Amino acid sequence: MGIYLDHAATTPLRAEVKSAMIEAMDRFGNPSSAHQWGREAKAAINRYRKTIAEIIGCSPTEIIFTSGGTESNNMAIKGLLDSGRVRHLVTGNLEHDAVLKPVQKAEEKGFAVDFVEHNDDGQITLKEIQNRPLTDRTLVSLMMVNNEIGILNDVRGVANYAREKGAIFHTDAVQALGIYDINVSDLPVDMLSCSAHKFNGPKGSGFLYVRSGTNISPLSLGGSQENGMRPGTTDIVGICGLAIALELAHANRENHYEHLRKVKTRLVDRLKSEIPSVCFNGSVNPSKSSPKILSVSIDPALGGDNLLFKMDLHGVALSGGSACSSGAQKASHVQEALGNEWPTLRFSFGTDTTLAEIDSAADILKKVLKMT
Repeated sequence: MGIYLDHAATTPLRAEVKSAMIEAMDRFGNPSSAHQWGREAKAAINRYRKTIAEIIGCSPTEIIFTSGGTESNNMAIKGLLDSGRVRHLVTGNLEHDAVLKPVQKAEEKGFAVDFVEHNDDGQITLKEIQNRPLTDRTLVSLMMVNNEIGILNDVRGVANYAREKGAIFHTDAVQALGIYDINVSDLPVDMLSCSAHKFNGPKGSGFLYVRSGTNISPLSLGGSQENGMRPGTTDIVGICGLAIALELAHANRENHYEHLRKVKTRLVDRLKSEIPSVCFNGSVNPSKSSPKILSVSIDPALGGDNLLFKMDLHGVALSGGSACSSGAQKASHVQEALGNEWPTLRFSFGTDTTLAEIDSAADILKKVLKMT
């Protein structure tokens, strides 16, 4: 067996989630149908929606089920723009492409766009946001955790400021849910994106939280499912997996956080002491970065070419950055924005990652770099 250290790309499905999804397959009725089978399916979906709503502190009516983070981000941005509410967008240039590309498309259509500068760690600060002219026609979109370098943004501070100015605030929480306790009754966000497969749930299932009173337009037209916001027959099996995975992750989040912190700290310590000139992208300070993600760049003089390929040949699964763009033959926009020209590895950790695996991965990296 190899060593899987690419949990920011996707996570393995938990056994309990798989079992629940298999059971949900027996509820084959169309939730929109009025007969017994349809009612049973609809009742199950309502239970799953309530479970999610209770975890994040909102009303079940504020949850829109989607296919994951990309659709949720697009729905938040394009849906709000299409509603006519906003004409001005504020975001950072280190956001996921599922935010950046809709924003760039909006700019092409004539919407005003401000790309906020990050600090040396890759973090968007409240001070930078305060330098922008926010109004009630502004949408601010800021990710909680950067998917490539793991940096934490001051979502609470920025969201509070946006609310003071009457602006709408959206956050991509795809890499945060399941690790951090997120409660929107206390956190003043208007929209929040989630994807199940980042916390041991199924791929193709997620949700967008939309605070009551925040009106957005649907991305597609058709039936009345999800209060008309997402037409099409509802995926009861995927929603089941989403709800159960989030429930399990939320219940175990404190232990999970501590486990991730330990394995990340072990790898940081090994790399610092054993690989010269290693560069940590972002910050390794626990107060500034997620315990799940560690991005490092290696001095090319050490033989850093084709590192991902070489590590894979030795049985270690890593990424160079966002899995959504890993097939592109160029540096990621995040690394370019940080001015990083060295070969980059993203280590990301999960529930089953062990200290022994971390030590083995560090040893293999040294071997690949011909340091042993």
